[in-house]
Amino acid sequence: MKRIFKVHKDAKTIRLTKDLVAEGFDGELEGFMNACTFILVKPGTTLDEAIESLETTIRDLHLRKKMGQKIESKPSEEPKTQVDVQSRVETGFDELKDKIRSRGR
Repeated sequence: MKRIFKVHKDAKTIRLTKDLVAEGFDGELEGFMNACTFILVKPGTTLDEAIESLETTIRDLHLRKKMGQKIESKPSEEPKTQVDVQSRVETGFDELKDKIRSRGR
């Protein structure tokens, strides 16, 4: 199964979705990485189970390659921050105050 995870720009963290947490990816997760990949292992999983799971993932990647799919990373879009929203609200409020003041003059 293919998932897209975004690294938060400032915090440099990845948020797991509710469905992954419900599947048991919660608490302390063991991770393994090399130069190209990073895997998370669900707590309680044996190394044999992890290896079998990775072999299934490798078969899936071979099939995707055979079907002409590519792994593409899109440039991350900057999430809108509360500051952006707040500044727009404040700007709108200031403009409204100015309009009200100008009507009273």
